[in-house]
Amino acid sequence: MSQNYFTTYKSENFLDFKFDLIKLIYADPYGIKNNSIFKTDYYSKDKGHWFLLFREKVLEKFSPWFLKKYNAEKFECEHCWYQVYKQNNFHEPHTHAGTNFTNVFYLQLPGKESTTKSKLNFKAEEGDLVSFPGFITHESVKNIYQKDKIIISFNSSIRINE
Repeated sequence: MSQNYFTTYKSENFLDFKFDLIKLIYADPYGIKNNSIFKTDYYSKDKGHWFLLFREKVLEKFSPWFLKKYNAEKFECEHCWYQVYKQNNFHEPHTHAGTNFTNVFYLQLPGKESTTKSKLNFKAEEGDLVSFPGFITHESVKNIYQKDKIIISFNSSIRINE
């Protein structure tokens, strides 16, 4: 499979909102511990204030960029959630069936090897939003650091112009 299936979007003015977004996630009342993940709001229908800030600062700029990249006419964010990984937390290999793309926004990375892993490894930094097909198996390896890893993930689909 080609590395071209992975795209990386660099967030504008990331440091202007990074710490506010982190604070909102830690304060979010909808997050729970789930297996080997310290905190996630994946299972909540309700979204806290973090989502409003993320939508304004990242999604509203990312979606037109993504549409242009794929010459598509419609972008749909189907589900959005955050995950906080403390030391020794991880997320086992999985896919996101039923969606075109899996998207991972790296809010806080404790080390360079803390990014999402797949057979087609890619590089990402804090403030990057990486997209890849939902059928690609990926995982979050064990966080070996004392610093938390924080990501925001969402599934999305596009409709291609005909």
